[in-house]
Amino acid sequence: MCPACPSNAYCASGVALSSCPAHTISQPGASSPLTCTCLQGYSCAYTKRITAMVVVSNSTVAGFNSDVGKIKTNLIASIAAAAGVPISQVTIITVTTHSRRSIIGGANAAVGGQQELRVRVQIDGVDPGVTSALVRRGLAR
Repeated sequence: MCPACPSNAYCASGVALSSCPAHTISQPGASSPLTCTCLQGYSCAYTKRITAMVVVSNSTVAGFNSDVGKIKTNLIASIAAAAGVPISQVTIITVTTHSRRSIIGGANAAVGGQQELRVRVQIDGVDPGVTSALVRRGLAR
């Protein structure tokens, strides 16, 4: 169990005591690194990197990668807009296929000759509260 956190430290996990980052301070009892504030003369910028899995229907890996119908461009722009970051902060990590289940065609039949794509993206520089916003908007899984 984490002891009562002294000034200039935080106890996020409830078990381990951590020091505030360089050039920051906190009040006693802090529970997050976000409660560590910058010393006068310094500037703090808290950012977060998140990854999200997005399911794309009605496309193939080749079609997605070659940006047929601007599907890749539009996906990146939508994710960036939802996260409040420039499109340059959104990176496609992987694109894989996943067969959708069909009652008529069997367990692994692709519906209409198409498979779902699972697109893993990385978003840099997002505000720590953005993850829940992405989930609410249906962008992260």
